[in-house]
Amino acid sequence: MTTTSDELRTVIVSRARMNVATLDYRRSLKRASAAGYSQSAIARTVRISQPSVSEALHRASGLMDIPEGFAGAGPYEICQRYTAGELERDEVVAQLARWSYTPDVRSEVLADPLRVDQPGGWGEVESALDDGLIDDELVDAVQAEQERLGLD
Repeated sequence: MTTTSDELRTVIVSRARMNVATLDYRRSLKRASAAGYSQSAIARTVRISQPSVSEALHRASGLMDIPEGFAGAGPYEICQRYTAGELERDEVVAQLARWSYTPDVRSEVLADPLRVDQPGGWGEVESALDDGLIDDELVDAVQAEQERLGLD
């Protein structure tokens, strides 16, 4: 991660807060719908149109549930929640160290190996680092914790 100014750091934190709020909103809509509430009832409750509820439910349809013992449905979301202030550093290190990472897939394109990041893979941690959600020291701490736990 490169050093960012306070103003740009505020942008990163605000964006993470917005993203996790959107994820929470969509998951809550899914739960309300699964509990039997109609789109019209949900729309009346939150004072939006039924088509808006329908669109949000459509966007939420592929949204993964959060596994027990974790704060997010994947490593990137866990990092977003950390940046948004929902997790302490020790918590995010512990969760990222315990995550069961999906192996990356390699494909051959013009005889040049190309890594394709898989959902739930280590590439999400690297993306979180690139996006300024976490820093190199946190990644080092995750890897040290994986070693300590015998998960490396």
